Amino acid sequence: MQRQGYAVDEEEYLPGVKAVAVAVGNQRGLPLAIWVVGFADAMGKNAVPEIVAETGRAAVRLRESLDRRSQDES
Repeated sequence: MQRQGYAVDEEEYLPGVKAVAVAVGNQRGLPLAIWVVGFADAMGKNAVPEIVAETGRAAVRLRESLDRRSQDES
């Protein structure tokens, strides 16, 4: 996950369930991630790259928001 910034669970944890996790970054010493979970039937091979991309965009927006908030508190 560290190198590419995301990880995909292809039913390794629970049969019939897939997940995508995208790193947000580190806020105040805490590692943060966004995790998207769904039924495997709804998260086919073609859907996973789109889910990774959209979740990555959400992670960037969240990181930026947290950074702005942190700066405002300083």
